[in-house]
Amino acid sequence: MDISIRGWKIEDAEQLKNAINNKNVLDNLRDGIPYPYTIENAQEFINRTLCAPKNSIYS
Repeated sequence: MDISIRGWKIEDAEQLKNAINNKNVLDNLRDGIPYPYTIENAQEFINRTLCAPKNSIYS
């Protein structure tokens, strides 16, 4: 099995929204994540990570 980690793509927003709206996932994340998690929330998060300086907490 080959596994790789890649950077975020804006196209990932729908899958991110679906994952975070899963109660089993949400219960294991830090406080402050909005629920329900909208497509706009996901797009904003991904855009912030893509715009963050390299080697920052978001990259």
